[in-house]
Amino acid sequence: MCTGLGLAYVSQTAHATQENYDESHLIYQQGQLVTEDQQLGDQVAGLAASSRIISEAARLGMVPGGTWTYANSAAQPAGAPRAVAASVAAAAPALDAPSSRLAGALASALLGGASW
Repeated sequence: MCTGLGLAYVSQTAHATQENYDESHLIYQQGQLVTEDQQLGDQVAGLAASSRIISEAARLGMVPGGTWTYANSAAQPAGAPRAVAASVAAAAPALDAPSSRLAGALASALLGGASW
């Protein structure tokens, strides 16, 4: 009986020691990962800095763009598609047969009838 109790005690102590070692190792590993995360965060911040991006773009031969210019366009007159369709239809006889059919279908589609 004493031998069984002693064996159980040694087994329990060995198990507790292993658990303690595992916990210590995991805490150490977590510390390393936190440090690595901070280093990577610093690296990302450095790479995302606008001054670094500007200097890298200049190194690649890129130049800053000018200021944006917006153009306002007037609405197209309602008859514009008909004029285009008429010019396509007028050009159709000068084309070979398959192109002529395609031009005719395009003119028809522009005029509102979608027959091929």
